[in-house]
Amino acid sequence: MKVIHSILGAFSEALAEGAVMLPNLMFVGLYYEHYGQTEFIMPFVLLYAFEKAGPFLLSGFGKLKNPYSVWLAGNITAILGCVLMYFGNNTHILWDAGAIVIGLGLSCFASSYRTVRDAIREKKIWLFGLSLYVGYLILGIYIVLVMAFRYVNMYTVITAILILVSVSTIQCILLAGHNPYKGEPVHEKNTVRWDQFLLAMIILLFTYVIRLYKQTAGLGLIMWIAAGMILLVATALVTRKNPYRGHSIRTLWYGAERNFVTIFSLIYFMAIGEYGKVTAAYVMIGLGVGLSKAAAPVCRKKIPEDKYELFCIVAANAASCLMLIPGTVCYMAGVLVTVVFVSMGNSRSISAYLKDERFAFEERRLVRSRFYGLGAVVEQAFMMSFFFIFSYFILGSGVDALSAYTFRVANADTTPVFFWSLLACIVLNTVSGLVIARKNTT
Repeated sequence: MKVIHSILGAFSEALAEGAVMLPNLMFVGLYYEHYGQTEFIMPFVLLYAFEKAGPFLLSGFGKLKNPYSVWLAGNITAILGCVLMYFGNNTHILWDAGAIVIGLGLSCFASSYRTVRDAIREKKIWLFGLSLYVGYLILGIYIVLVMAFRYVNMYTVITAILILVSVSTIQCILLAGHNPYKGEPVHEKNTVRWDQFLLAMIILLFTYVIRLYKQTAGLGLIMWIAAGMILLVATALVTRKNPYRGHSIRTLWYGAERNFVTIFSLIYFMAIGEYGKVTAAYVMIGLGVGLSKAAAPVCRKKIPEDKYELFCIVAANAASCLMLIPGTVCYMAGVLVTVVFVSMGNSRSISAYLKDERFAFEERRLVRSRFYGLGAVVEQAFMMSFFFIFSYFILGSGVDALSAYTFRVANADTTPVFFWSLLACIVLNTVSGLVIARKNTT
């Protein structure tokens, strides 16, 4: 039985690591041949927006007490979303509805699954280490297959998502006898947080506008992005009840940096027509996450604990500079090494969260996921702004560079725009990273 649990656990680990990246990659199949057509773009946009808003929405209902129920209910919700999308070829609105449901279902998967995993780890029900590495292997294979078969029928794409979620659901059901939260309500009574509902709504709309702009290059959305950024920052400052601790701010940065290498690689290579390099970049990201697990123990032995995250942030920033050097090898090496150090620092930040007694054990990973996701959203806002600014000054139009990606124009003239945008992102991330890393309060 331990072998079966280990195999099932590997699929859950793959889904936990790829819950955001993998569905987004798979939804390329929806609009790859239909650039600029809203009915093919909208599911991708809605999935991402609801996935980012989900953790805030869950927190709004109150203090979490039963992550097992969230894991199971989220998986069932995602399966329902897949079923809806099976009927979307004739009625495209079902693609939109299915994407929303999948986004909500997977939004809290990683935090809830890993919390349950941590709670029963001492029982040694399965080989956790083996499942983790096999999970990264499964994720890597999925990434390669998805990008290689991006022209396949939509049914195949949805089936690929459905397989991962279904296997994870089977594991969840088989673990019912070991559920440490049996009989517990999902949320503690009388702990509803309206501020989290408000943040969920703002993040949903803000992320929706950013993602829609990225996929349509609509000039009219620029002002909405700016207004959304101001509103988001203002709301976060007004509603906070406690000062943000060092590990919270660093988690924000890790989410931003990881999103930077992921999204920039996708947009840049597709804009210049180098579609095969998108696959290579995503393989480097998956490989980097896996290699970080091997590199972290070595670095921890040689670097003082209080300097460890500073080292990871500085090393990640230095590695990202490789992406500026002409040539595919240097770019891919930059992506790989950057992800290695970001993942190492992020793991250390997770450890700080798991010791944060301001939150119940069941809530700690959920709180962390909110900061990590928020960092990714903010990074995209800055990135889209840089694309607009440099495209305007170099090409004479603020949307030409992004249009090359959106409408698959393969315009080599956009290369200078992406170079300066890349440099601006690296400078921004480096300066903010160094400032954040020096805050040692945990």
